[in-house]
Amino acid sequence: MANIHTFLRSDPKLMPVNETEIQFFNKLKLYHSLVKAYEDFRLQEMARGLVPWKQMTITAINKMLKIRQTLKNSGQDCGTDSKDILLIDLLEWYKNEFFEWFDCAVCDKCNKKTTNPQNVSPNEDEMRWSAMTVELYSCADCGREYRFPRYNSAEKLLTTRRGRCGEWANCFTLLCRAMNFSARLVVDWTDHVWTEVYSDAQKRWLHCDPCEGICDSPLVYECGWAKKLTFCIAFAVNEVQDVSWRYSKDHPALRQRRALMCREEWVANVLDKMTANLWLAFSPELKEQLKLRRLLEFVEFLRVPNQSSSVKDDEHKGRQSGSQAWRLARQEISDQELTNHYVFELSDNNVNPTLITYNSAADEYRFNSKILKSWKNCVFESENIMRKVEKDWKMSYLSRNESNAIQTGRIKWKLNLKSDVKWSEMRITIKCKVFENGFIRLYVYSTEDNRLEMKPNTENIFKRSEVPLTGDIIIEAILDGGTGSTGWQHSQLFRQSLSDESE
Repeated sequence: MANIHTFLRSDPKLMPVNETEIQFFNKLKLYHSLVKAYEDFRLQEMARGLVPWKQMTITAINKMLKIRQTLKNSGQDCGTDSKDILLIDLLEWYKNEFFEWFDCAVCDKCNKKTTNPQNVSPNEDEMRWSAMTVELYSCADCGREYRFPRYNSAEKLLTTRRGRCGEWANCFTLLCRAMNFSARLVVDWTDHVWTEVYSDAQKRWLHCDPCEGICDSPLVYECGWAKKLTFCIAFAVNEVQDVSWRYSKDHPALRQRRALMCREEWVANVLDKMTANLWLAFSPELKEQLKLRRLLEFVEFLRVPNQSSSVKDDEHKGRQSGSQAWRLARQEISDQELTNHYVFELSDNNVNPTLITYNSAADEYRFNSKILKSWKNCVFESENIMRKVEKDWKMSYLSRNESNAIQTGRIKWKLNLKSDVKWSEMRITIKCKVFENGFIRLYVYSTEDNRLEMKPNTENIFKRSEVPLTGDIIIEAILDGGTGSTGWQHSQLFRQSLSDESE
């Protein structure tokens, strides 16, 4: 849209009639200009070079094979592919390892958080990276000042790797394009930003919020955050689309709020005209492909009058619909259906004493001299368990999955003592942390009717001559209790600082 006035005057229906509509149109121009950078081949190459995409791709393929094996005898179509799983892994890596949330500046001299930021104008270098405003922080103790430019340049964000929702979504959408996903930047007019990625296997757009590390949970803002949404507009180099309907279950209320801002017909006309202009240079084949996508998306938005959308408990954090394979990939249904049934095999060939440890900061096990990555890879069975990384508090631990409802979590590890193993004593220590009324029960047993309860944060010693532990031994932790929307967080295993990877 090189000539905005020509664009608006091309059709009387496109002319804004009030200041709100003028601001709305200016915002459309701004964000569509921003997403054009994602198609820069040089920038995509730079972004791809920062992603461990080869290992991620191999891991996604292996996960997909495992899911297919799980569903093999169920008679169900898979409904997803390894690229969808790659997206989930990219989202997790981005949140936990690549980008950081910026709350406020910390004084490097006093090691204290600064307060009372002021908005100031960007300097020449900051403007070069599309910063339109700068937050200026000052230390109350020593007076030092710290600048936080709100960069809009995705290229600059590849270097700074910190910010709030705008920076997070901007950079993540670039990485998605660099990984050859069809991706759109979604701007919520009530002040949030996220990404949508198109799934070729599922033939629909998937909501991805990199700040939250959630995928395919579009009702989280309305049902979980209690946001009163108005307009959610998706921007890509080839379209500008109103996707607000995906993020609300109460369309009549949504329409009422929107009517106070802009005319519905005017918004639809402007977006259709912008997209039509973008399609002018496309081949007939590409146009048909994009038309089909839009048609399927419009069908997805339809609601039967007076029909309410049911929201399951997890929809308050994220939805649970989708194929079984997709839900398995997102770990939304029982992990027991995807258990590794991993067994630590102990024999007289092992070193003496045999040592098995888990480090949540590094997310790895040590089995004598072996290093085994990822908590779930060495689990025999688990249900409603995840690894939580708190980037702001710089802590990690195993907990229950995030949910508004208080649900039990279980995790089991299995040791196989070969018949030739000669052992006299077993020592087990499991670090636990509970808050509010959360609690954790720990057990070790060979058979269910011979459970031995263990104490948390204590070295539990079992002598072979005194306990019925032979053959296969199960170590089990049951997480329960907690109150409120963060109750899932009130019982934790292996909590430790992210800086303590040597523990």
